[in-house]
Amino acid sequence: MRYEIFSDNSISPLKINTLGFSGDIEVTKFGPAKRNLYIIHYVTKGKGYFNGKPVVEGRGFLIHPEQDEEYCSDPNDPWEFLWIISSDNAMKDIFDRYYTNNDDCIFDFDSVTEIRKIANEIVDRNGDVLDSLKMLEMYLHILNSHTYTETSIRRKTNRETYLDFCVDFIETNIHKKITVEELSDLVGVSQPYLYKIFKSKFNMSIKEYITCYKMNRAKKLLVETNMLITEIANSVGYGDVLAFSKAFSAKEKISPQKYRLHSRKTR
Repeated sequence: MRYEIFSDNSISPLKINTLGFSGDIEVTKFGPAKRNLYIIHYVTKGKGYFNGKPVVEGRGFLIHPEQDEEYCSDPNDPWEFLWIISSDNAMKDIFDRYYTNNDDCIFDFDSVTEIRKIANEIVDRNGDVLDSLKMLEMYLHILNSHTYTETSIRRKTNRETYLDFCVDFIETNIHKKITVEELSDLVGVSQPYLYKIFKSKFNMSIKEYITCYKMNRAKKLLVETNMLITEIANSVGYGDVLAFSKAFSAKEKISPQKYRLHSRKTR
């Protein structure tokens, strides 16, 4: 028996198309094939095989769009699993939270009881079409039940933490003047260390990264809007339009105004 609930496709920040559950050996097999969807499976009982790798209770597997996939239940100890299907490309970032082993797309979770509670709700509401936000709420309950537990979360290295914080800070404060000294103080590491990790990751210094990000934003505004150059300068953290024009010209080898005219002519 297949049990599924479906989204009504109303507005949601992350679209979850379907939540399903089954222990039927004919339902819990698929492939070999490819699908253009993001699919997550949580095994709550028994065992089976995903792309030739065993998957047992307390483990799950991810399927990316256009990924080769083949899975089936073990006939001697058939699995039960819950699945989530999404057509939303935002799931790509969500998948990173699962911390799968190598490239096999198999992950561990230690919240079988919580997953079974959602499975029971799916069984009870089989065939229902639910509000998209309710579908998202159910999925986030599943996700949060295991990604925030001490045993399953992969700790970021200090290096990753510093990089992620700095990149996010730059992106969200692009309208301000940002200095290397400020970032160094915020994360509590030396400026030479920040230089080293940015150079390793992006092949540029943190100062170059800030300038590059600001200029890319400025180019987008020059081409896609009719904002004044002064307004664009303010939008990327330059209170002085002359300083902005000088920085832009040094980076792009052309003035902001000429860049705008040239870009519009070639579009």
